[in-house]
Amino acid sequence: MAVSCFELLRPYLPQILPEIVNQLSPEPRVEMVSATNNAAWSVGEIALRHGPDFTPWVLPLIERLVPILLNPKCPRSLHENAAVTIGRIGLVHADLVAPHLEHFAQNWCQALFEIKDNDEKDSAFRGFCALVQRNPNGIAKSFLWFCNAVVRWNTPSQELNEMFGAILQGLKEMSGPAWAAQVGQFPVSIQERLRERYNV
Repeated sequence: MAVSCFELLRPYLPQILPEIVNQLSPEPRVEMVSATNNAAWSVGEIALRHGPDFTPWVLPLIERLVPILLNPKCPRSLHENAAVTIGRIGLVHADLVAPHLEHFAQNWCQALFEIKDNDEKDSAFRGFCALVQRNPNGIAKSFLWFCNAVVRWNTPSQELNEMFGAILQGLKEMSGPAWAAQVGQFPVSIQERLRERYNV
């Protein structure tokens, strides 16, 4: 419904969203994993369409989604859905999510770097890039994982590819002489793709 007939759903969101938040347990029972997965995925679709009225739900959702992402006992599918939704919430409410970036950046990149290119992944990564643009220090400890996730893309959209390039160039300028030493410690395959694609 969030995808196909959002305007029919909109009037009922004040009742629906608290239930969605309640479904997002960082330690779901086995029989509840599908419901938790659906809640995580659907609220990302809602966030993309809801607009400014979604603001009150951003932090309650981040407070539920980040622990799911950080919990190694959660199924991989739930990590992926939590990461996509965090990215999508970041796409529309970056200012609210960006201060929390350091706490989940590495796990976020790890959850999505192996996923095939698709529109959902693209919107999630554009949201993540918006967070990095507002809080570049938030990926300082996870920079290798970010670069690994970037170079794993085969065909990013033009907008996403430009965001990757702008972020990498900006981080290179911020790092100054330390850039070469930092990137020089990366696996050779990552170094080569960063040079080839983004000239960094």
